[in-house]
Amino acid sequence: MIFKLLLKNFGKSSYIDYKCYLRYMKQIKIGSRTSINRDCKLIASHYYKDVFIEIGDNVAIGPEVTFFAAGHDYRHIDLPDTADSIKICDNVWIGGRSVILQGVTVGEGAVIAAGSVVTKNVEPYTIVGGNPAKYIKDRTLTC
Repeated sequence: MIFKLLLKNFGKSSYIDYKCYLRYMKQIKIGSRTSINRDCKLIASHYYKDVFIEIGDNVAIGPEVTFFAAGHDYRHIDLPDTADSIKICDNVWIGGRSVILQGVTVGEGAVIAAGSVVTKNVEPYTIVGGNPAKYIKDRTLTC
């Protein structure tokens, strides 16, 4: 109930486990039937109000996954703030201890291997892994 009040959107039958840290909650959208495991961190941007962390429907997020929608521009000595939205499409599985960086879109049905650092967009129905995350193979579904 409290997440419906504090987040920009919190879908039906979604779940956020204990010890999760959500920073700038009005910039976080979570779809329906999505599960966010323990110790996850979703960090939006303080300075850029049009930057969101958007997580779709039927998404499974493993423990200790971190989303960084904000950062700093290393090309300047004073490290000015930067930010860009993160979008996780429907039916995605993100393995534990992965890191998703600003500006990334993870396509529908993709799988992120545990411990990956995702710095670029992930194509739909692919499996990626590593640091930085790279294409491993296509995800094939069986019924």
